[in-house]
Amino acid sequence: MTIDAHLPRAAPTRGVRIKVHPGLCEGWGNCHRFGPAVFSLDADGLVDLHVVDVPPDLAEEARFGAAACPQHAITVIELAGDDPAGGG
Repeated sequence: MTIDAHLPRAAPTRGVRIKVHPGLCEGWGNCHRFGPAVFSLDADGLVDLHVVDVPPDLAEEARFGAAACPQHAITVIELAGDDPAGGG
């Protein structure tokens, strides 16, 4: 079964908010591997962000990166249309 089979599908005009739980990150790097434009890693290979709003054009990449995390250290929050990253 592929990772994308488990991903929720949202309207492509909406952004998402990514919340990373740093205490859970073990540095596997899968988030960056599947979402390189969204997830950056620090010098130790740990995800280098805590909360970030992701624009609609990168929302699917953010979902893939989050779904690939074996530690479930990343939460994807679907944004409403009136949120700044939600496209208006």
